[in-house]
Amino acid sequence: MTNSADQSWTHAGHGLPSAEPSLNTTAIATGLQLPAGFAAIAGDPELGPAITRNLARVEKKLREAIANSDPLADATSRHLVEAGGKRVRPLLALLCAHLGDASLPAVVQAAVVVELTHLATLYHPPRRPHRA
Repeated sequence: MTNSADQSWTHAGHGLPSAEPSLNTTAIATGLQLPAGFAAIAGDPELGPAITRNLARVEKKLREAIANSDPLADATSRHLVEAGGKRVRPLLALLCAHLGDASLPAVVQAAVVVELTHLATLYHPPRRPHRA
C-alpha cells in the first residue's frame, strides 16, 4: 500500500495458513501493511494474522464491488481503490468485530461497505445549498 521507503508503516504479514484464503487474497495479504499506530496489532500472534486476512478479503471485495462494464466508470472507480490509502475505516470495523464474533462473514462485508461509503464521498463533493 505504500512504498518501502516510507518508515511510518508496519508490516502486517505474519505468515498465513497455506489453505487459507485463495491465492489472489493471499497475495494481497502478503503485501498489506498497517499504519504505524497499529504496530501492536500487527505484532500480536493471533490478532495480527486475523486482521491481515480480513483486510485482504476487504481489498478483494472492494475490487469486485467497483468493477463496472462501462470503461469510464470502471477506470474512475478503480483509480480510487488502487490509489491505496491506509484503510483505517475498514481496519477499525474489523477490530471492533473482535469484541464479538469476528468470524461472521458480515464482518468483512461491513468493512467493505464502510470503505465504499468513504470512496463515494471522494467521487461526489458535498453539495451546499445556494445562499440568497
